[in-house]
Amino acid sequence: MSMKSYYRLWALLTALLSFEYWALNYHTQLSVIHFLQAHFRSMSSTNLSTAAGRPISYLLGWAGFGLILLTNLYILRRKWAPLKKIGTLPGWLNFHIFCGLLGPTLIVFHSALKVRGVVGISFWSMMIVALSGIIGRYIYVQLLREEKLTSNEAKNWSEKLERLRISSGAAQVTTQDVDLAKELALNFVGFPEGGVAAQISLPRILFESLWGDLRLAFSAPPPVPGLPEVSRHILAAFAVSRRRAVLLEPFRKMLGYWHSFHLPFALFMYIAAIIHIISALTFGI
Repeated sequence: MSMKSYYRLWALLTALLSFEYWALNYHTQLSVIHFLQAHFRSMSSTNLSTAAGRPISYLLGWAGFGLILLTNLYILRRKWAPLKKIGTLPGWLNFHIFCGLLGPTLIVFHSALKVRGVVGISFWSMMIVALSGIIGRYIYVQLLREEKLTSNEAKNWSEKLERLRISSGAAQVTTQDVDLAKELALNFVGFPEGGVAAQISLPRILFESLWGDLRLAFSAPPPVPGLPEVSRHILAAFAVSRRRAVLLEPFRKMLGYWHSFHLPFALFMYIAAIIHIISALTFGI
């Protein structure tokens, strides 16, 4: 399952949970759970309150914590030989991230947005881990291909653009026009100035790369004047390939720093969560 599909599933489930939470608190008659309660005797005595300590809150909490535990399957897949034969590593990573998104989402509803004391420590640790996981996945994607492959890919896109220029029959479009459009496309996707990444800080590289990809999600670089609109998409693919080739080493460094940050917070999150669970079961807090 692709990451885009997982994101859509997460967004859909979050929307459904949000509606159900709103319905239970403000318009009970619109709630799906209320409807089920009215038609199934086994649910007739179920407390529909979303407050902490009630059945719905407990269910969301356990489900959220269970999904967070499932994120560790990705680590097992990498380390344990029998699991290495099942699925692909990118596929497991996508599932890992999906669980890391949906789990905290359920915990947010479980907490009813009341995060104090041990609950607050566990909650914010979880949110930091979830956010850093998204960033970590972005860094990982930048490293999927070797520098030579990304450089060749950029070269292929450049050649495709040149063929488009020749085949279009637009004699007024010069190679200088194409070169200028390439420069604009590189700036559009966050390519480092002068093509030298060593002189730029890692946080700035990450921010500009993220900003460039966010812009690409909603638009594309300006087309080559005189060439068809498809030149915009060719320029975008060329620019992203060039950026990845040049920024490969900085992103490798980022991944190392990311592991140093993400893993301790993940461990701390589990410790705080276990303390919270024991306290809730023992003292009802």
